[in-house]
Amino acid sequence: MKKFTLVCLATLIASASFGQKSMTLLKNATPSDKAPSKEVRMNARKSLASVREQLKANRVAVRKDFTPTVTTSITEPPAGEEHLNTILRSDYYYNIWGYIINGTNKAGLGNYVMTDDAIYLRDPFSGFPSRTYLKLDKTADNEYVAHLPQAIYEEEYEGTTYQYYATKLRINDEGTTYIPDTLDDNTIDQDVRFVLDEDTLKAVDLDGKKIIGLTDNTYAWYGYGDFNYVLFDNPYTGNTVPDGATIEKWSLNGNELVNVAFVDNDVYVQDPVLGESGYWLKGAISGNKATFSGMQYMGVNGDYTTHEFFLPATYTTYLDDEGETQYIYTIADDIVFNYDKDAKKLTSAGDSTAFTFNGAPDEIYWITCYNDPVLKKFVEVAATPADPVITNLTPYDEEYGAGLMFELPAVDVDGNFIDPAKLYYNIYFDGSEEPETLSPDDYQNLTEEMTNVPYDFSDNYDFRCDGTTHVFYFYVAEYNNIGVSQTYTGGGETHRSNIVWATNPTSIKGVSSDSKSVRSVNYYDLSGRQVSAPAQGLYIKTITYTDGSKKNVKRMAK
Repeated sequence: MKKFTLVCLATLIASASFGQKSMTLLKNATPSDKAPSKEVRMNARKSLASVREQLKANRVAVRKDFTPTVTTSITEPPAGEEHLNTILRSDYYYNIWGYIINGTNKAGLGNYVMTDDAIYLRDPFSGFPSRTYLKLDKTADNEYVAHLPQAIYEEEYEGTTYQYYATKLRINDEGTTYIPDTLDDNTIDQDVRFVLDEDTLKAVDLDGKKIIGLTDNTYAWYGYGDFNYVLFDNPYTGNTVPDGATIEKWSLNGNELVNVAFVDNDVYVQDPVLGESGYWLKGAISGNKATFSGMQYMGVNGDYTTHEFFLPATYTTYLDDEGETQYIYTIADDIVFNYDKDAKKLTSAGDSTAFTFNGAPDEIYWITCYNDPVLKKFVEVAATPADPVITNLTPYDEEYGAGLMFELPAVDVDGNFIDPAKLYYNIYFDGSEEPETLSPDDYQNLTEEMTNVPYDFSDNYDFRCDGTTHVFYFYVAEYNNIGVSQTYTGGGETHRSNIVWATNPTSIKGVSSDSKSVRSVNYYDLSGRQVSAPAQGLYIKTITYTDGSKKNVKRMAK
């Protein structure tokens, strides 16, 4: 779990409130205007099988008369009429570390396939993309029923295969969890009705008191579930740049590059969140003013599994209990910029205004916000990048390794913005100026050795990037200090920042001033045999320096 906390815990806290410990239903949750990303919903979860012991203490009215109507997960539906990237509005629960958190799809991504006698609904759990389909059988014109339970997800865990099901559940009398929907005659109601009205598919009797939940074959609930389903075809279209327009690179708020084009009296800004996969934000120029008005459709955001929209906004601030500044956004009719044509610069004219990119077309449910936006044409020059700033270093753990969190400002030593796409960083150990070569033997998601780590590289495990914030997990049991630098290639020249060092929090030797060059590196297993590449488990890395001295460090290969 530690691999999640450093980079995502702040996002998680901002996007959801916590319930009681264990598999307990979240009650009286405070809604958030921050849309939870797929990474927040997915990356922290344990395997489902690993929480089985935890569930034993939370089972309520578990039944063994479990009769699935679909016994094998449907991974491919029959050929039919595809409805892709529909608008999904629903409420849902997802499970992080045993806490049940609620979420809302305000304009989520929904997909289904319609045949002559059925509808196949993809990924029925918003917090748990199963990549499988729920079958809805046609019972009459425009009427469908999901006969549950249905097999929906299969998992291998410690040599055993587990099957999980989409099951109809109801809330228990205490309002703390979901249980089988048992009728007066002690039978269990497992039918969920849907109605198709033109292009809108809606669940009839899922209102939160009843849900489609993820269970095992004893009706035990695993904390994932959806209700208030409504899906309809996407009615929105986005802006595109007219053919022949000249596209330029401009900086946005001095920390990222966006595409900008001017056509007659219009200005186009490509969505900074979706980049070239998204549509364009369109504004109107009148004299020395540029105005971006109203809701504008930006496209499909796979990282948040939602449709994305632009909304102009204003904001106010307050200090939370931790003394941190928090922002409250309110939709505005438009956002106006001062336009300096000669300097090629757009500066927001109003106080406390914002570009907001949202997971909803008609309310603030923000994915990314740009406060007091400033756009300026970017001119690449040779520059030395600013030094990294190390913000956290966790002690080494045999299971998880150690974690380094650091900021990489995308500016030069004079504070001028530089292109992040032309930055990379290096990692160093114990005073050496020879950058560490990172091997797939240590870092399981690498496919080849890596010395220069691209600025925005992320494997969502050992390497993470969230704007200027970076996290690197490493598997070094014994070291004195770890360093990081960044290098920029711009204007035909390459320049490196200083190496910034952090001391091992468990080291008794302090900061090393050793800057000796490395001559060779060899690997040995724990019996002392030299190996060409470390196998899984602990091994010894022997570093030989140019002055003949040696250093042994214990490493772990995964």
